[in-house]
Amino acid sequence: MFSPAAKSGDQLDPARGGGDLGVQVCATDPAAALAAAARMGALAAPFAAARWEQRGFQPTGSDSDSANPPDIHRNLMGQLDGMSNLQPGTPQFDQAVWASGEPTWMRDGSYLVLRRIRMLFDAWNRLTGMDRDEVIGRRESDGVPLSAGPGGTAFTVPDINIRRADGRFAIAADAHVRVSSPPANAGAVLFRRSYSYDDGLDPTGTRDAGLFFAAYQADPRTAFVPIQQTMAAFDALNAFIRHTSSALFAVPPMPRPGDYLAQALLEDD
Repeated sequence: MFSPAAKSGDQLDPARGGGDLGVQVCATDPAAALAAAARMGALAAPFAAARWEQRGFQPTGSDSDSANPPDIHRNLMGQLDGMSNLQPGTPQFDQAVWASGEPTWMRDGSYLVLRRIRMLFDAWNRLTGMDRDEVIGRRESDGVPLSAGPGGTAFTVPDINIRRADGRFAIAADAHVRVSSPPANAGAVLFRRSYSYDDGLDPTGTRDAGLFFAAYQADPRTAFVPIQQTMAAFDALNAFIRHTSSALFAVPPMPRPGDYLAQALLEDD
């Protein structure tokens, strides 16, 4: 088991990270997810003990803002989340997400990075709307990149080379969109499938809520790690978030008919 190394700004809780086996339970009804997780925990009790858990959520179709683009929702900072994500079924997705090479038992599987990212709402909400746009590199109102010209949409690819009339970059040098982009990370990309979370008030009366970041990739050493290193060093968003939990899990490929999950690993001589 490997947990991504702590970076600048991390405040990782050792009790809420790592682990030998990760289980993700999803349902449109939270009660169903809770019941399934409890049942699996009972079945696993003779062999394993729960280390930590995180409950998350995404908007349902009825709760989503109809003004948002399809399949896009806002995170708890009010930003549209999910633009510029890889599209399943494309050659770029297959290359970036599915593992190849060694070890052989992971071929056609994927690696899942999890990061619990607490949002510092008091500091964030003190910014003006224009300042929040500058920190992210997109307009909060509609998600359009600050580099986009007339007719731009939330799905317009940010151009980090565009400059304003005064010579400054349209997307600031430390904007989140810039420092997390493939051009700023030697082409590194990953597939994000994140959730919001709200764990209520902490002992100080401050809300503990934010993003439960989840990303799939063929190799975290060439995807998540360099991207996270760049963001830890340069991202203006770091002033408004704290990474409090971190884990990495290997997701074996789907078994062939008649086989079981991770059979090649468990039966390896």
